[in-house]
Amino acid sequence: MGWINRGSRTEQIEVADQQAAAPPDANEVLEEDLAVLEFAEHSALLFLQASPLSGRGLRSFFRGANESLHDRMVRPNHHVRAHAHGFVLPEGKTPERTQRGALRVAWTGNDSISAAPSGLATAIQCQSHMTWASERFAPKGEVWINPLALVEFTLDFFRFFISEVLVRSAGGSYHWRVGMKGLIEGGARLFLPEHFDRSGDKQQATQDSFASPWGASKEMDAGRVAFQALRQVYAQFGFDQNVIPYSNGESVSEEAIREIT
Repeated sequence: MGWINRGSRTEQIEVADQQAAAPPDANEVLEEDLAVLEFAEHSALLFLQASPLSGRGLRSFFRGANESLHDRMVRPNHHVRAHAHGFVLPEGKTPERTQRGALRVAWTGNDSISAAPSGLATAIQCQSHMTWASERFAPKGEVWINPLALVEFTLDFFRFFISEVLVRSAGGSYHWRVGMKGLIEGGARLFLPEHFDRSGDKQQATQDSFASPWGASKEMDAGRVAFQALRQVYAQFGFDQNVIPYSNGESVSEEAIREIT
């Protein structure tokens, strides 16, 4: 948990909306989900968290409710691309119930998604998917983040949160944050390239981990809030928001991602 707290005290990137207090247990839930994934201690990862501000809990959460969140996590409909072709949240298995009463789907060693009855949603993308196909382009001794994997996973999370979690809450306001870990100390020279080929610039982060402030928002366009999160990620690697691919203006473009085969 220390790396989360240390990261949140570093120089912060300005968020588009006002800052908000962290939801209870957010750090603890993140650490528990990380533990379940059982990946190497210093592997790189991306995490995203969001939670309704109402604090009243979710309707139709558990199995047996009409159109329950449990059933939607088994058979999601929020993906831009099909699971076989996209960098999407884990699916295809019955969610396990955690000791906190949350529902969690985890692909051991890779990614996870969890949602608590309070509405706190947590997604983790681990290094193997975040750097998918890096060996095709990165020089020997380097590992490159796959921009498509980074962008699509972030969009998929906010599509899930807004369309499946927030709609089950008592209000439309929520708060969210983004963070990363293992950017320097993971044993590999990790870069974020401008393009996933050798034609553009590539940059390293200047700190091993970061966690953005919690930002309060009423944004219902998943593409726009995903862009806000990615703007903070790209800033950690010294890139302006104009470098964020698969975007249109200040929004991640579902159409641009959908066109990828």
